[in-house]
Amino acid sequence: MKGVNKIEHRKIINTLMQMEQFLDTEGQYTNDVQYARKMTEELEESFNTYEQYVRELEVQINTYRELYDRARVKFLGYKIKELKKTLSEEEFKNFQNSYGYQL
Repeated sequence: MKGVNKIEHRKIINTLMQMEQFLDTEGQYTNDVQYARKMTEELEESFNTYEQYVRELEVQINTYRELYDRARVKFLGYKIKELKKTLSEEEFKNFQNSYGYQL
């Protein structure tokens, strides 16, 4: 999936606005002026929604990373070190083989 390019968005909005102004001065392109105005509004609304989703996704990614790090480092890392100290070497190897320990 490809993200929305802010520069390209600004370019198309500026071009639509310039076209709207040009056609409006001519006076005979009322439908086209309205269409350009409508497209500008729809693109702006869609872009704003997109940016809101990106911000929400960023928050969710950060939340996940914090939870992942807490689980991996603060819980699993600690518990595996603890098991390594309390289990025999053979028991620990069995643990690694059975549970796929890969920290």
